[in-house]
Amino acid sequence: MSVTIEDKIEMFRKMLFGNIELDSSKRKEALQKELDERMKELKRQIELQKQEIMSEAIGKADRERQQLVAKARAEEQHRLLISQQGFIEQLIELITQKAERFARTQNVRESEYGKYLSRAVSDSCRNFNECNSIVLYFNENDIVNNKEFICELLVSAREEKKFELRLSTDCIIGGFIVMDSEGILQADYSLLSIIEENRDKLGLSVSRMFEEVMS
Repeated sequence: MSVTIEDKIEMFRKMLFGNIELDSSKRKEALQKELDERMKELKRQIELQKQEIMSEAIGKADRERQQLVAKARAEEQHRLLISQQGFIEQLIELITQKAERFARTQNVRESEYGKYLSRAVSDSCRNFNECNSIVLYFNENDIVNNKEFICELLVSAREEKKFELRLSTDCIIGGFIVMDSEGILQADYSLLSIIEENRDKLGLSVSRMFEEVMS
């Protein structure tokens, strides 16, 4: 069978277009593969960014939570401290009132307050034994009602050495403040000083009590 020019042209066309189609198909496959790789990388980057954003958001939320917890704890501690201080001041006020009643006894010679004055006068005279003259400051109640008893204690303890009683301008509740006549040496035997000296111990006791209640 003879091959005509038309047959040759058709065969050439088929070969040409076949090669073109094959080449195009390969390019399509390569392009699709490249596109798939790019899409895969894009998805990976998006996932990484999403994780970073989530991690940052979680970290920020955690920091804010910690700040809120710290703020709430600080506010609670502040309220607790105010409550403690208020409670301590109430106790101090109650103790002060009790001390005032303690110092305003009717019969000082036979009272516990009288015993306190006796011990305090004896101790102060021993500590100021080298001073030829001392001054003792009492409150108005002791000057008016207990002066005779106090003078008897001082005469017995001081013997021939001089002493002088004066009215204290400060609120001392009871007891007295003593100093030498030159005002160089001084000792505080007032009931107020005893209360103030024990304020810190009272505060520690109250703090422990609050801690036990809150735990």
